[in-house]
Amino acid sequence: MQDRSILWALVSLENKLTTKSDKKQLLIESWAETMNIDKSLVLEMRDTCETQNTIAEYQKWLETSKNMSYREVSSIMQELDINMQSLQQSASDLIALG
Repeated sequence: MQDRSILWALVSLENKLTTKSDKKQLLIESWAETMNIDKSLVLEMRDTCETQNTIAEYQKWLETSKNMSYREVSSIMQELDINMQSLQQSASDLIALG
């Protein structure tokens, strides 16, 4: 389980960097392979991180949106918060269950 926690940290860091590179991805994949972590888990974690980032960007955009009422924005934000919590639970499950 500790190896999967480290993998999650690496994938999260990679995703937060503004400049992504094939070398960084390859390094993470090589490390995961060395630790006998299935490639599908690496892909799942990357997808989860990317989705979280997309939701966070959309939330920032919504906060400054002038095209919707407060009620509309609030409703969408609540739904996005639920989605974000679900993704966080998925990440926890990936770490715990592999």
